[in-house]
Amino acid sequence: MATRPVYHRTDAAIRGHIFCTFLALILRHELLARLATRKGPMPEWQQIIDDLADLSVVDVEQDGRRARLRTAPRASIDPVCCAVGLSLPPVFQEMPSSKSAEPAT
Repeated sequence: MATRPVYHRTDAAIRGHIFCTFLALILRHELLARLATRKGPMPEWQQIIDDLADLSVVDVEQDGRRARLRTAPRASIDPVCCAVGLSLPPVFQEMPSSKSAEPAT
């Protein structure tokens, strides 16, 4: 992964960047600790990042019907979601039609 120098104009920006970096490290450590307590193989950090980046959602409308489609999660997503107590929405969700979503006048 290529990084570039980060230039800050104010001391507050420096403190904010350090705080966010520290918070990210704490959250990563906690996630890895929770994953370590679960049975099963421990996913690699880069695999977790790649699998999270691969998740996407799209809203589709055809013939007056609307649906929300989500990509299927890859292998490392289920253990991560379980470790943090999160459940993903279904892969297919039918949404209210666009006509009923408009407010009545």
